[in-house]
Amino acid sequence: MSWSNLNTPTLLRSPLAILGLCFALSACGFKPMYATSPGTVGANAYLRAVFIDQIDERVGQMMRTALKRRFHPTRTNAAYQYSLQISTTESISELAVEKDASTTRANLKLFATFTLVRIADQQVLHSGSVRGVASYNNLTSHFATQAAKKNARKHAVDSIADQLKTQITVYFNGPGQKQPPLGKVRAIQ
Repeated sequence: MSWSNLNTPTLLRSPLAILGLCFALSACGFKPMYATSPGTVGANAYLRAVFIDQIDERVGQMMRTALKRRFHPTRTNAAYQYSLQISTTESISELAVEKDASTTRANLKLFATFTLVRIADQQVLHSGSVRGVASYNNLTSHFATQAAKKNARKHAVDSIADQLKTQITVYFNGPGQKQPPLGKVRAIQ
């Protein structure tokens, strides 16, 4: 199948039209989320300045580890200027109920509320909530069901960690751009 045989409008096949589309996107204020320009600090620098507070329960430990991997993958001990406080709630909904009242499927729902705080003055900068849902099978083997549940929990945690990284990045690219320049405040272990 060749390029010309596709059901693409003729206008989009033209390199000139594609170039025009690129100029239109740049004129509307579009910029990549993680891009840096001369004289500015990129969102990744702000993410590295965020300390992830301790989170209760095993799912909280998993969440903190996932967030640390996303926020500062190379730095282990940094001067943090912001603190991300998170609380999680997990629930399980049984699905696919059989005639004998047993279930063969379940949804694991994970909710997280978060608050981004500036460490210097304890001012709340941004807060919100995110959720992740993952399904798993209830099998006849208890061990297999527990393994499936553990895997579903990991998927829900990863989904929430990605959403949190996106929300914090959007904050620092929007209203968070007015934050004072990054500098050394204090190191948190």
